[in-house]
Amino acid sequence: AAQASASASVRQRVRKFRICTALADTLCGEKNRYHPRGAYETTPPTNLPMPGSPATTGRSLAQTKDHVGLPIADILATISQEGVNRVFVDYLQRTTPESQYLVGDAHDADCAIVACSGAWLERCGYGEAEVIGRGCRHLQGPETCARAVAAMGEAMGRDGQCATSLINYHADGSKFQNDFILVPLTSRDSTAARYYMSV
Repeated sequence: AAQASASASVRQRVRKFRICTALADTLCGEKNRYHPRGAYETTPPTNLPMPGSPATTGRSLAQTKDHVGLPIADILATISQEGVNRVFVDYLQRTTPESQYLVGDAHDADCAIVACSGAWLERCGYGEAEVIGRGCRHLQGPETCARAVAAMGEAMGRDGQCATSLINYHADGSKFQNDFILVPLTSRDSTAARYYMSV
């Protein structure tokens, strides 16, 4: 029974990763560089609230306490409102309080976190003062995949996006599976990344 439960857990994590990867391709219009097993299913995500859906229409994080750090208005003032950015601008403005995301400074060597959702803080077990202004290295630990971390660094080095799955660690030291996409938000006055957003 324990073995069957473990197998089911692995299958669920693989499915979540494939959904996350498919979402990245759908939003960004290109194949990602990092895929653990090469080919993957492109099943459209059906269980994720997206901007404009009935679950999100009319709700704005800018009007709640679920966003901490740099105000959304300040982020939007410095990034382009076109192309892929538009999708994530909408996501920032109209999403659910349960949504987990963070925004990092692309001009900082460690991509320091400048803003994140309250749900992300709750999941990781950290307080606002413990994450704003820091990179994400403190989330890594002995079982964090170095290859996946290197792939993220490579993507960021070319102002690209990636979808990946990492073992990260809560503030109390316990580990959790973190499936996410990392996307550059380009500056208003250039094609270079101004921020990176992780969803």
